Amino acid sequence: MMKNKKSIGLLVLTFLIWTGASGAAQAATFSLADLRAQLAALERQLLDWQSRQASVAVVVVQPKIDSIKPPSPLKAGEAGTWMFRASGLPVGEKIGYQTSWGDEPAVSVMRVPTPENGKIFIHFRHTYQKPGTYQQTFTVSSKLFPAVSTTTSVTVTR
Repeated sequence: MMKNKKSIGLLVLTFLIWTGASGAAQAATFSLADLRAQLAALERQLLDWQSRQASVAVVVVQPKIDSIKPPSPLKAGEAGTWMFRASGLPVGEKIGYQTSWGDEPAVSVMRVPTPENGKIFIHFRHTYQKPGTYQQTFTVSSKLFPAVSTTTSVTVTR
């Protein structure tokens, strides 16, 4: 170390740069000023890239069965109509609707695309052959959300 002498030096950094397919390494030397200029240019490129990126939004789909209106009265041997409303469905996605009628093994399954407003109104029809009280389970499902179910019941007379 030199005492009592002022030394002005230029900070020089050396990097190994891999070149092309040959895999050969070459030494590159940059002064601190060059390095600062390169970092500033990279920062401008990054900011420009970030400003051009599309916004990404994560939307959690949480469908809801709004209502099911069973037929009343309903006689054995007559077809009954259940009015089903659901909302919060992913637009354009084919949604599965399954109904267990309570007089197994009768199960209705259908897949319907969701309209633009994310709501759906469906009429389900079913005929019970015997009098009694039956419980129906309506299920809405898709690969985008867990299945949502609700139940209702109907009394069938003679």
